[in-house]
Amino acid sequence: MEPQKPSKETSFDFKSILRGVLRRVNPAAETPLVKSAMETLQKTMTFGSLPTKHIRQLARMMHFRDYRNGEYVYHEQDPGLGLYVVQTGQVRLITEDVEGKVHVLKEVGQTGVIGAASLCGEFRRRATAQAVGSVRLLGFFRPDYKTLVRRHPQAGAAIAMALSRNLAFGQIRLIRHLVEKNGKLAAMKEAYHVIEGTAVIENEEELNR
Repeated sequence: MEPQKPSKETSFDFKSILRGVLRRVNPAAETPLVKSAMETLQKTMTFGSLPTKHIRQLARMMHFRDYRNGEYVYHEQDPGLGLYVVQTGQVRLITEDVEGKVHVLKEVGQTGVIGAASLCGEFRRRATAQAVGSVRLLGFFRPDYKTLVRRHPQAGAAIAMALSRNLAFGQIRLIRHLVEKNGKLAAMKEAYHVIEGTAVIENEEELNR
């Protein structure tokens, strides 16, 4: 896996300060990249319901990452740093079995979100993410989120709520799948044992096994 490009530090010169003031006074002064990030975020299932002002604040924190066909975004069991939103192209999520055979779990297209759990804590990646064709991703990482919460507490709370809602939807989909596969009683017992906390998780290290 090739190392990811380092994020570019903001240049705190007079022009940068002036651009920041103009953005606060006139949203139309946003750069084309920020505008494109806003358009993508507004189409996602996770963040699409956020108010425009929070979408704008989130878009300003995004890092743009370009990947070539076959290039890895991250590997299974890598420490997770944050989430990615697919802006263009597709990302394939894969894993290996005990014999080393690669299995495709899912392909995520435009406006799809991957790695969201890593924004909430130091969880390891549960699968490997690989670019299919030319891909552009929007990255949003835990340090960015902490900065956003400090600067814009309301936006931070709204993003946390959006992530929580998305997680709840995922749990509901999983329970429905288990019901169809194993029957209602067995599925509900298994789901509530794991999701509702009967199976106690002592710390994040246990989840990262």
